Amino acid sequence: MAVQMLLDVEKRWNRRLRVSALCLASTIERLGAILDDKATNAAAGCVVPIQPAGRRPPLFCVHGLTGDVLCFRTLAACLGTDQPLYGVQSLEPPKDNRVPTTIPAMAKRYLADIRAIQPSGPYFLTGLSFGGLVAFEMACLLHAQGETVGLLALLDTNGPNYRSVARLRGISAN
Repeated sequence: MAVQMLLDVEKRWNRRLRVSALCLASTIERLGAILDDKATNAAAGCVVPIQPAGRRPPLFCVHGLTGDVLCFRTLAACLGTDQPLYGVQSLEPPKDNRVPTTIPAMAKRYLADIRAIQPSGPYFLTGLSFGGLVAFEMACLLHAQGETVGLLALLDTNGPNYRSVARLRGISAN
């Protein structure tokens, strides 16, 4: 329903909003304000504040294969209002099609946007499915830079040797 609504918005007002705009806009009034503010929508980057308030260190949640971060709203609600939570969404291709296409390039780009919010560690990262691979790479980059990773949580992410383990257990890895 959310995607259909955003398609309707694009068709009617010729404005393209990302699904993550729904994380920022909990009311129709706020969604209208985002539609009016072209600069805010265009410069959103990859980090989406889902629950930015709280005293605890922020948790950065990397998107799954679909690239959106709406699924993390439920996690934010479960963690409570004292836990800041940011979604890390995939980037839309700009007009010059210069988006990261490898996991290391994605990790590097995402960390640049995260560091604009939190310049130093410890960093708390999680990744959903495919995003777990990106979060793992981000943790490796942070470690190589001498930063502390306080948490790396991989949700429904296959390990690097999952195909060989699956074969040993007689499970199809496809």
